[in-house]
Amino acid sequence: NVPYSVALAASGGTPGYTWSLASNSPQLPSGLALSPAGIISGKPSATGGPFNLIIQVQDAGAAQGAQQTITKTLALTINTTPTALTILTDTLPTGTINQPYATALGGTGGTTPYTWGLKAGSPPLPNGVALLPATGAIYGVPTVTSAAAHTFILTDATSFTVEKSLVLTINAVPLSITTDSLPQGTVNQSYRAQLAVTGGTGAHTWGLSSNAPPLPSGLSLKASTGLISGIPTGTSTQALTFTVSDQTTPTP
Repeated sequence: NVPYSVALAASGGTPGYTWSLASNSPQLPSGLALSPAGIISGKPSATGGPFNLIIQVQDAGAAQGAQQTITKTLALTINTTPTALTILTDTLPTGTINQPYATALGGTGGTTPYTWGLKAGSPPLPNGVALLPATGAIYGVPTVTSAAAHTFILTDATSFTVEKSLVLTINAVPLSITTDSLPQGTVNQSYRAQLAVTGGTGAHTWGLSSNAPPLPSGLSLKASTGLISGIPTGTSTQALTFTVSDQTTPTP
């Protein structure tokens, strides 16, 4: 797909040369032609080669009865159109702490094989996550949350490099209260119920919503564990709104 032109040259004989392919020669690559004046030109439309062309040249000695014809084999290779080395990946998928993470960086152009890496001075990948230099795969089980921008480097076989900054976000598991109902209790009898939570970051702290009614008299909520316990001294049918907070986010 790139215009090609080369002039063949001969010496000796009787000037006035006529060029052609010998009858036993492979054909020129698609898109190219050889003119009688010895110009191979055109725009090749496919890669391949080497094509071992048998070039034939005939001089102008026919009028003197001394016309000469000779051949020579010349190799022609059609290469792919070179393109600029480019990192194709524009964003990285979001991951979740303590859950498997896997994605792959993509590149194009330049000369393969490629080698991937992190630029010196760039933040390291989150603990538990690694970059495979040969393929650009990013994989592992992250053990910390993160929202850092990492500068990735793509190097081709000629040592040409390009770089791109990409943010890798590792979120905590969303904080959620999983208890849907509380067991019934009886006045003047010991009561015990455990509230349950999933996700979040770090230790949990339990409480009652500021606009919720208090626990029935005689019962208490342990803030560090979510345990409701005690001996109720009166009846109650009130709906209670509990809250739980991790180190970053409160959730009712």
